[in-house]
Amino acid sequence: MSQLHCKLPDVTVTKPNGLSQSLFFHVYSGPNAIAYAHLSSGAANRQRRPISRAAPPLQTPGISYCLKKIEVSQNYPNLGIGTALLQEVISFCQDERISAL
Repeated sequence: MSQLHCKLPDVTVTKPNGLSQSLFFHVYSGPNAIAYAHLSSGAANRQRRPISRAAPPLQTPGISYCLKKIEVSQNYPNLGIGTALLQEVISFCQDERISAL
């Protein structure tokens, strides 16, 4: 766990340990889960895309992820938790050398 920098003190975030098809980030205030983010790998996203005969499928070199959902509990509005979580997701992707988010 690492500290999440927002307007609420003592907020921590758990990050994935390495890369997988789905990545989850969880935010806690003490023992309470207050936010999360879910990323899905680009390969998994391409499998769900409808097949079009008119155009070849798009291929991005390297590893890519799609931010599927980011959610903050309605009990914690306007504290910068979502913004700080999104920054953590971006930093993680940069550290892991993910080519696209």
